[in-house]
Amino acid sequence: MQDQQSARPHSTHCGFLLPASLVLLLVAAPGCEDPVRQTEQAPGPPTSADAVVQALAYSYQHQDFGVLKSILADDGARNAQYLFRLSEPTGSGEDQWGYVEEVRIHRRMFRPDKVDEGETPVPPELWLHAVDVHLTRQEPFEERKDLYSADHGVDGKLDPDLWRVVDARYGTDVYFDTQGRESGFSRPCCFWRWRA
Repeated sequence: MQDQQSARPHSTHCGFLLPASLVLLLVAAPGCEDPVRQTEQAPGPPTSADAVVQALAYSYQHQDFGVLKSILADDGARNAQYLFRLSEPTGSGEDQWGYVEEVRIHRRMFRPDKVDEGETPVPPELWLHAVDVHLTRQEPFEERKDLYSADHGVDGKLDPDLWRVVDARYGTDVYFDTQGRESGFSRPCCFWRWRA
């Protein structure tokens, strides 16, 4: 074990400066000698509304673009389309965007070194170093039956045989640590729709 650790210049014993969300996952882990091998695993497919929110937090904390994409609805043939609504319009009057723009924004945020042809590169000082996110549910999830279709989706609503829709209000605390500066925000947020 000592030889493996000495071969890793940044290897240390486990510390106690962990986000609270990780502490419970690590308490049951046997031993604490090699932090290189003890990483939190990406969540599997969400099976509950809480699991969707946990996957969202995980995707930000680990800058995991694949996990983020996996929880965004993108099934137009079944009337399930992701829509992000801003609490206030942008300077150009934009107050919402869909799946394609949300994925583009997060690809640039989580993978700034991967620039699509014709895109302006993300300045290195804006590349994320770390993200600390805390999502606190402010109210219980409630089913949104008003969003269900009465005719299996023909009316443009969600077929209740395929989807379950719930929402809850969350308080968010997000702290972005970029290569060039640190910024954070805290604001009441979010209306999450979960599909099962």
